[in-house]
Amino acid sequence: AYSAWHWGVQRHHFEHLDRALFSLRRHAAVTYSFREIEKAIKSTIATLENSDLTTTQQLFLARLWIGLSSLSNSLESRQGTLANAQTLLEDLAESSLDLRAVTAQALLISALLTWSEGRYDDASYLLKESLTLTQKLKDKWSPAIVLYTLGKIRQIQGQQKVAVAYFQQSFSLCKSIGDEPGLTWSLLALTTISIIEGTYKPNHEMMMQQLEVARKWGDRRSEKGLLSTIGFTFLYEARPEEALKYY
Repeated sequence: AYSAWHWGVQRHHFEHLDRALFSLRRHAAVTYSFREIEKAIKSTIATLENSDLTTTQQLFLARLWIGLSSLSNSLESRQGTLANAQTLLEDLAESSLDLRAVTAQALLISALLTWSEGRYDDASYLLKESLTLTQKLKDKWSPAIVLYTLGKIRQIQGQQKVAVAYFQQSFSLCKSIGDEPGLTWSLLALTTISIIEGTYKPNHEMMMQQLEVARKWGDRRSEKGLLSTIGFTFLYEARPEEALKYY
């Protein structure tokens, strides 16, 4: 992913960079190498800002600012990078470019910022606005992320039935597009709720499959959650010796 990214930066090949950006973000999500990704994006922004860019390239630069805002540690830093993206979008507003995809990303980041402030209803509103935009486009990946995030917010608010509905939609969408890490996250969220609600039905085969997926992607957080859940299912079935293999 890094080699592809640097190749695109050196040649100003923006279509290639667009694909590489998704790969980098997915890599960061499963390996938690956020600081390395942040460094790569910052150096790219510094390079591009000193270049004469077409409107399409400026649009990609706005996407980089949005991506950087999602990696920032502090709320102040996130707000600053998002403001830079919004300034670029305002400059491009009179162009003929379709800004809906970038606007949807900006809404998603704004929702995450709002969520971090504890403003759950406002965050849900922003997420739904982002979802409406992405569903009108050919974006197959973002809706799954938005639906999962909506589920997490409702879960925090204690609205378990609503959360389950969002997680199920995210799970189905991830399955249809082959988003293996997203599928694992949604499955874990659904399993957690079913355990709490006392409606859990063990499915060892699916859990084992997702455990292999988590290991393949290097997703240590999901691997840990799956191991714990598999162990619980064996305890649930009064099979303590099997459970100990996974705890």
